[in-house]
Amino acid sequence: MDTTNTSSKKMKITGWVFSSLAILLLLADGFGKLIKPEPVVKATLELGYPENTIATIGILVIICTIIYTIPRLAFIGETIYVLSEKKLKLLRAYLTLTV
Repeated sequence: MDTTNTSSKKMKITGWVFSSLAILLLLADGFGKLIKPEPVVKATLELGYPENTIATIGILVIICTIIYTIPRLAFIGETIYVLSEKKLKLLRAYLTLTV
């Protein structure tokens, strides 16, 4: 029995499971931001983001997650998500300075 083939197959299955879990959680987060239940609005306000940015963040999360699910474009989805998070941090810093 070839152990490298078996362990490679197990690693591939583990990767699919974790990727699927991440995709499901990110989609739930994105759609939660579009629906805007009270806990999401409250948490977003506590983080320092204005309420009018919640839907935009949700749309960005959903778009990046969809791009991430396409194997050839996965790195683009990850990059856009990371860059949008950095821009949101800069926006929050700017808003705190102007208030």
